[in-house]
Amino acid sequence: QNRAEVYCITLDHYGENVAAVLRAVATAEPGAVVIHCQAGKDRTGVVSALLLGLAGVPAEQIAADYAESQQRLWPLYERYVAEVGEDKVDFWWKPTATPAMMHTVLEHLQTRYGGVAGYLQQIGLTHDELGQLRQRLRSE
Repeated sequence: QNRAEVYCITLDHYGENVAAVLRAVATAEPGAVVIHCQAGKDRTGVVSALLLGLAGVPAEQIAADYAESQQRLWPLYERYVAEVGEDKVDFWWKPTATPAMMHTVLEHLQTRYGGVAGYLQQIGLTHDELGQLRQRLRSE
């Protein structure tokens, strides 16, 4: 399986975890919210894509934003490989993040759930919670 397939499986089977993250964003105190994971591209990338999609950002821009992870994380990956050796680095450490991978995820959400908002409703976010998220994402 590739990253995009794993992302889709995660979205399909761990919706309550995704919903919990998005509820935390929706109900956070005013100000910035930081979302991160081990490397900041997999779980962070998917959650960021969901938020951007809910805010109405076009798929092309979401995919381009996601792909920035590869460019920015690659020097760190190369240093890590130099320190520990390539044979000690597993698949998930390699910061592969292409636009095509994110397009696969967004197409999956569109096909299976009718888009990001449909997915978020399917995993249990209420109309009010979606409104809170949209407000937070668009507030100035």
